[in-house]
Amino acid sequence: MAITSKLGCSPDSLRAWCQQAERDAGIRDGLSSDEKERFKALERENRELRQASEILKKASAYFAPPLGDASIACRACLHALPVNGIKTELINFLGPWKTSGQVEWETLKWVDWYNTKRLHSAIGYITPQEAEEAFYANINKLDKVA
Repeated sequence: MAITSKLGCSPDSLRAWCQQAERDAGIRDGLSSDEKERFKALERENRELRQASEILKKASAYFAPPLGDASIACRACLHALPVNGIKTELINFLGPWKTSGQVEWETLKWVDWYNTKRLHSAIGYITPQEAEEAFYANINKLDKVA
């Protein structure tokens, strides 16, 4: 008791510190301080990836192209978004991100690029946006002919 009052802590705090020091030294079973920190970091990373996944779901709904025959390819692109590829391409290479807002913003920019500027092989190596514009231009021509 005299030591704890000199240290300015409770006996329980001192006991916990001593037990953790024994775990760190390998004398006592349990997670060491380094292992606990690594575990917390992995939990935080897992939470951030789950948030990024939720943001991607919301972003894909927000950027969904309108219905129409030419936009089927666009919609297929949207539904075939490689979620793991996004994590690798966006989160790992362009990160690290400090807030979920930064992840959300960069994800929205990536989805915009994916849907409007990326060349798509299934529609003749043009962007989905160009394919959709061509589709509606063709419909307008057909309306004028009729």
